[in-house]
Amino acid sequence: MARLRRSLILAALLLGAGASARAQMEPGLGVGPNYPFGPAAVKPGTEVELTPMAVALSLAFDATTWYAVGVSTEAPAQDMAKLLLKGCYRLEILQLTLMAQRAGRKLPDLVEKRNQGDTLRKIATDLSTDYDRVYEDSEVLARAVDRSLETVSRIRVFTDEKKP
Repeated sequence: MARLRRSLILAALLLGAGASARAQMEPGLGVGPNYPFGPAAVKPGTEVELTPMAVALSLAFDATTWYAVGVSTEAPAQDMAKLLLKGCYRLEILQLTLMAQRAGRKLPDLVEKRNQGDTLRKIATDLSTDYDRVYEDSEVLARAVDRSLETVSRIRVFTDEKKP
């Protein structure tokens, strides 16, 4: 009986894992068709497909903030899409952006530190920024991103090549 129960639990977990990966794929939370090759596939100067999550993240801050942290003010959604493809998550991007803004640093530099294995708390400490406050503020921004995601996901995003 215990063996059957364990088998059923394992089957349920495996079935649920597939749904979870599919849920992440739709809003662009880091898993995409290029998943195993994502970071290598994103080369400087290349355009990537915009996801609703990338557009929603780009709307979380104004152009002045994007400029100050070294993100393109012309197409911040492109930069967000690239970060998502490289494996960054929504809350992580928000936290790194807040840290860059408050410390007067560039977001790509902080993303590089993160890719080298530094924790978000260590990056905040190195910047003399209160990580707990950054985390709380990023949670508020994440809720705003989620609200705008509902609207953005209903809008078709066209690039020059994909116009009907």
